[in-house]
Amino acid sequence: MKTIHILLVFASLLLVGLILGCISSNKQEQTEEAAIASMEIGSKEVQDALDRMPEEFSSKFCHGVLAGLPKANVTKVIDGDTIEISSGATVRLICIDAPEIEEPFYEEAKQKTTDLLLNKEVCLEKDVSDTDQDGRLLRYVYNCLDGNCSDKYVIIEPGSALTFHGLAVVDRHEPDTTHCGVYETEQARAKESKRGIWA
Repeated sequence: MKTIHILLVFASLLLVGLILGCISSNKQEQTEEAAIASMEIGSKEVQDALDRMPEEFSSKFCHGVLAGLPKANVTKVIDGDTIEISSGATVRLICIDAPEIEEPFYEEAKQKTTDLLLNKEVCLEKDVSDTDQDGRLLRYVYNCLDGNCSDKYVIIEPGSALTFHGLAVVDRHEPDTTHCGVYETEQARAKESKRGIWA
């Protein structure tokens, strides 16, 4: 009887220890995630922080020149400027406006985004606003050809690609305009070359 009592006490202490360990680990991950969010994207500081984390946690983030951005898998392309990701959230690409259904170049824009993003792991960058009036996440979306974003020359940004090919127009909505200038440059090239909607 005494032996059973001792075993029950020991089992209870072991269970409490496991629960406290899980809580502590979860709090540590949340603290590290918050710290990463405050660091400069792609900095050595954020890459070092990711390297210190357990793989199952650090794998939620992009590495290389986009280190610190959250990762997601693209499960559906709704149109040229809107996608769905593995969490079930709908993401609206910032700074561009692609043709709507029944408008010229709708299919081409949707196909370009499909080719670049569907079933791919991407990095998501927030500007100022988290969502639009329809509840869609507002993000710049990056697809890294090497899977690790280790080199800026293998990063494909669909917004830039769509404006370059004349399959979307620049659509500035304050305050989310940090990278709009890149798209304006690509749009000017498309106009000059009479590509897509500028033909």
